[in-house]
Amino acid sequence: MIDYLTFGALFINYSTQKSIKLRDEEQAQAEKEKTEKREKFERWVGYDRAREQALQEYLSSMENLILQNGLLESINGNSVREVARARTLDILRRLDGDRKRLIVDFLYQTGLIDKPNPCVSLLAAGFGTIFDPLTVSSDLPKHQIADYFTDVVRLFYVIPCGTYYSLL
Repeated sequence: MIDYLTFGALFINYSTQKSIKLRDEEQAQAEKEKTEKREKFERWVGYDRAREQALQEYLSSMENLILQNGLLESINGNSVREVARARTLDILRRLDGDRKRLIVDFLYQTGLIDKPNPCVSLLAAGFGTIFDPLTVSSDLPKHQIADYFTDVVRLFYVIPCGTYYSLL
């Protein structure tokens, strides 16, 4: 009878240790996944901060070019225009879609791209993510999303060549 009791106690002890080990492994795996998610989020936050800082630096440098270097009054081929274009193309390649839209809105509102001979040419600017439907608020009704894309497409066809070409 003692052998059965000893065997039973050993079996229970083994099962308990196995359960504890399995639970510990599951907890370790869950902690590892949590750490990886946190690190991924922190990297994303770092990238987002870097993009935001780049945007602010761009806006500040463009403000300087407009107010102190006469960008709006400059003529085609002027070095201030070339600097503005180079900075704009550089920043547009590095930013996400929402920030690209902010740049284009800034350029339009300041009068840098709303004329036949724009101060800042956006030809070959690479607007891939600006047309991404996933970046448009899903709260908008479908007709407003369509209007948004129509306006964006018209904007980019008016600005680089100075002539309006309707795609619709």
